[in-house]
Amino acid sequence: MTGIVPYDILTRFATLSPRQQTVFMLIAEGLTNGEIAARLGLSIDTVKTHRIAALRKMEVASRSGILALARSIRDARQTREGLRTGGRLGGLPDAGLRTDEIFGVLDARNQLELYNATDRLVRSMGFDRFVMAIIPDPERTPYQPPLMVGSYPTGWKEHYENEHFELIDPATQHCSLHVHPLAWSNSLFNATAASAAFYEEARSYGISAGGSCPLPREGALLAGFGFSRNQDADAAYRDVLHVLPSMYMLSSFVYETLCRLVASSPTASQDGVSRLTPRERECLLLASKGLSDQKIADRLRTTRRTVHYHIANAKEKLGATSRAQAIARAILLNLITV
Repeated sequence: MTGIVPYDILTRFATLSPRQQTVFMLIAEGLTNGEIAARLGLSIDTVKTHRIAALRKMEVASRSGILALARSIRDARQTREGLRTGGRLGGLPDAGLRTDEIFGVLDARNQLELYNATDRLVRSMGFDRFVMAIIPDPERTPYQPPLMVGSYPTGWKEHYENEHFELIDPATQHCSLHVHPLAWSNSLFNATAASAAFYEEARSYGISAGGSCPLPREGALLAGFGFSRNQDADAAYRDVLHVLPSMYMLSSFVYETLCRLVASSPTASQDGVSRLTPRERECLLLASKGLSDQKIADRLRTTRRTVHYHIANAKEKLGATSRAQAIARAILLNLITV
């Protein structure tokens, strides 16, 4: 161990996949395979696979060796990033991220690339869902519809909008009044009977622990970035505080990139999206799971030709040239949740 310099450690660590990096750092924190699986939403077998690969690539097996490497990785990252930025970024708490990974979000060429990059970074920090919402001022001319992208369940998003939960959601209220990020807690949501009832409904969709990052809201009533996982808010509070600076930084890069993409590249029209039928959404959802037209037809008790017809219609409405592109746009527009 003493013969390995920090740069070599970082180079070796960089050969790990983002998920292997996260698993390695969680091992160093003392988490068991079962605890890591619960935190990352993976099976224990998948965690074991990542664990074996990470330890093999890092050439370490003992508990003391893992801790020493993890400590060296954190120290080397702080030193390297401090030299790279001239100290401008200070010392963000380690969350399995490199600053260049966050800067890489700016290179996204379309919303699908942005979604994938954001989802990967959010998951690498131990959370499994994210959402970015921009609600324009309805009195502004010309009218702009609300924009919401991310991996929150479509059913929850629709329920949230239909019930106007933004009026009682304390996290949303925070984003409309403040500029600093917020870590959720049970006391935050239990302040009133209405917000407590709202929180219970959110928990039923797996949204219970996480945080919110307000964003610039020029010309908008609200702009914010949220991230979550299915865990008691108080139990995850320390984890949220640990990643909150990195999440806040990430949210600003995602926001700027999304605004650029929306301004430069027209997406599917809102009229087309609103005309997507329930059956068309259902066919796209099953197609996203890898089912063939025949298997989708068997599942829906219809014909293969009918399935092909529904997917072709969905492609046209979404302005997609392929089935994969239609699925990607449906995910980005929260029409389906995979």
